[in-house]
Amino acid sequence: MPEREFEPRALLGDQTEIRTPVVEVNLQTSIGQTTDPEATGNGSAIAVLKRIRTLLAAGLPAALTAAGNLKVAIQEAISLTIGALPNHSAAVSPADQASTDAYAVITGSKIDTAAFGQRYVAYRLAEVGGTNGVTFKLQGSLDDTNWEDLTTLDEAGVERTAADIAVTAGGSAMAFVTPDYDAGVKAAFRYYQVLVKSTVAGQAGTARARGFAK
Repeated sequence: MPEREFEPRALLGDQTEIRTPVVEVNLQTSIGQTTDPEATGNGSAIAVLKRIRTLLAAGLPAALTAAGNLKVAIQEAISLTIGALPNHSAAVSPADQASTDAYAVITGSKIDTAAFGQRYVAYRLAEVGGTNGVTFKLQGSLDDTNWEDLTTLDEAGVERTAADIAVTAGGSAMAFVTPDYDAGVKAAFRYYQVLVKSTVAGQAGTARARGFAK
């Protein structure tokens, strides 16, 4: 059995020197003393706190509102340039036009949908003279040269059986030229226009067309 080694501290009793750990000394130095002067740069924790107390007492309250919120001032102007926004819709409001016995294009009723791609197209058609009825029809084109008569949907979403849309004196009607407006189906053409004629030959009416597409 090996002999037991005795520690010197056990023999020296109260005469043994007890050393303070280095880490405790460093911690006390970092905290500092109550007599440490106020620090404007690096210093003990107490010195830095004294500096914060001075700032709070003198300078910071001037930057606070009555409610204690920090005031903010814009020191430099902000310059922001916004480019042109894309055009996603079109509308036309041509001048009222007298009807004739044969179909004629209402000047200014044409809509070009190329700028926004989606082609939900609608026209409100009216006779505003109040004396004689008129008959409208809509046409579509891919090239602005060759035009095709279109059947349209009415206010209830029901497809008309013919291109002709008869409107009585003082009356109006809606014409949607998408295959199914509510279902969001795109119309097939790029260009659209409205034509009008007198419902009864020799009895001219006054036609008004308002078009919208998106």
